[in-house]
Amino acid sequence: RYAAENSQGDSRNILSTETTDSLVLGFTVSGALAEGKYVSVGSSYEEMGGEPSQVSYDPLATTASSWENESLYDPQAIAATDLARNAEKTLIWFRDHLGRQSWDNRGSNLYTSIGGNRDEEGKPEFNAYGGNGTILICDDTSRSGHYLSEALDIVAHEFGHSVVGADQDFVYESEPGALNEALSDVMCKCVEGFASTVLADSVGENFRDVVYPEKQGYPSKYSEFIYSDEDNGGVHGNAGVVSKPLSLMALESESTTAAGCTRILSLVLDYFHEFYLNKRLSLEDFAIGLSAYCQLHESASYCAELDDRLDDGELLGVE
Repeated sequence: RYAAENSQGDSRNILSTETTDSLVLGFTVSGALAEGKYVSVGSSYEEMGGEPSQVSYDPLATTASSWENESLYDPQAIAATDLARNAEKTLIWFRDHLGRQSWDNRGSNLYTSIGGNRDEEGKPEFNAYGGNGTILICDDTSRSGHYLSEALDIVAHEFGHSVVGADQDFVYESEPGALNEALSDVMCKCVEGFASTVLADSVGENFRDVVYPEKQGYPSKYSEFIYSDEDNGGVHGNAGVVSKPLSLMALESESTTAAGCTRILSLVLDYFHEFYLNKRLSLEDFAIGLSAYCQLHESASYCAELDDRLDDGELLGVE
């Protein structure tokens, strides 16, 4: 592990080529090539089963031609560099819009890796994982030939799981698991600027629509929640029940999407930081609690709009 020194000279687990309010401004994925030129980010591979990528990302080197080591042109290395760039964009967005210092708001390291599970034939699993300050993106390509690490929303989504987990310990199944997924969906689309409402659309995938889940046959109301034996109780398919109302608040409550995102995510994350909630929290209890918290910290008009959105999803009581 490597740590940067902030302006006060003390060593902290932050990722920064230069410290501006102890924030991340560029980093290296497993920096064997760093030699003091980059700040290194440890790899989560050793913990998750694999070997570290050998790729360095210099935030000042924006083109492949500026890389000194031609071995970096191999596809996995490029995927790792895309991951580093998108992780950096995510960290900076959280800093600039939410005033957050890394995933846990304590400036802790973020570990990123390219790799993942393999099936019996050695074929990589097409998936991504995140939590507890790690992001692991598979080294397989999408149907259009793109790595998932190219998609900013996918990287930001996996980062979002660490943000949620920094203050809460929700069980990753059924309703609390769907809540975790929903919040990560809203965060990642805010980071992306809602360029699309569909996850991974930029790399030719169509995982789910975070604003209009009903378009893909997924629930958008609490009464429609599908309790399943698959997918940890339907954590992904049911995420739209919460992601829809929160996304609409981000998109429509303020004059700009960025301002809308800042306001609704600040409310949710402040709520999470102030109260440690039941690890098996239901979606309805989350909504009722958020509504009550809003009444204490936001304007009456904003909370009324939030209640309308939540009520549209039958989250404040099924009629």
